[in-house]
Amino acid sequence: MVCDSIHGFVSMSINWRSIVLALCCGLAGGSHGQNLPQRNPFLADSHCGMGHCDSAQQNSIGLAGPGGPGKGWIRNGFAVDSDNGIYLVSQDYLHKVVWTGEGLSVDEADGAWSEPYINEDDIGSGSTPSLMGFGEEDALVVITDGQRQMRLTAFWRNAIPEDWQGLAGAPSRRIAGLAPVTMGDPELTE
Repeated sequence: MVCDSIHGFVSMSINWRSIVLALCCGLAGGSHGQNLPQRNPFLADSHCGMGHCDSAQQNSIGLAGPGGPGKGWIRNGFAVDSDNGIYLVSQDYLHKVVWTGEGLSVDEADGAWSEPYINEDDIGSGSTPSLMGFGEEDALVVITDGQRQMRLTAFWRNAIPEDWQGLAGAPSRRIAGLAPVTMGDPELTE
C-alpha cells in the first residue's frame, strides 16, 4: 500500500492477530469510501468499497468550497475488535467491516453492517469509534453523533438481542444507547 498525495494516510491500527491495518483516503482530505483499512501494507493490499458513499465526494467538499479543505467522508481513526471486526465512522454512518482472513468484507453474511446515526448539521462524528464490553458483557461500539449537542451513541457490535425493541427517535435499531455530552455541566444544551 502506498499513500501518496491523492491516496493520503488517515490512520493505522493492528488487529489481534498482528496484522497491520492502514486507512488511506480516496482523495486528500478524507476517504471517499473506496479505500478502507488495508491488510499489512508491507506485504499485500486488500481494499473494499463501502455502502452509502455515493455522494461522498460532493459531501467532502464544502467547508471552504471547491478546492478547499473538505469535511472528509472518513476522517477519524478506526477500532478493531478481537474477532476482526473493523469499525469506521463516516459522515452519516457507522460501519463494521470484517477481515475474513482472506480479505475485507462488507457482506452481512460475514457480520458486516452499516447503520445511520443522527447528523443534524451534516458534519458527521468528531470521534474515533471506541469498543466497550468484552467476554460475557454486552459488546458495544461508541461514537459521538453529529448533533449540535453531541450525544454518545452506542451500537450493538454483533447480533442485536432478539428482544431489543430499539430506542424511540433513534435512526437504527442497532443503537443500544444515547446520552448527551454535557462536559459535566447539566445546563449545557449546545
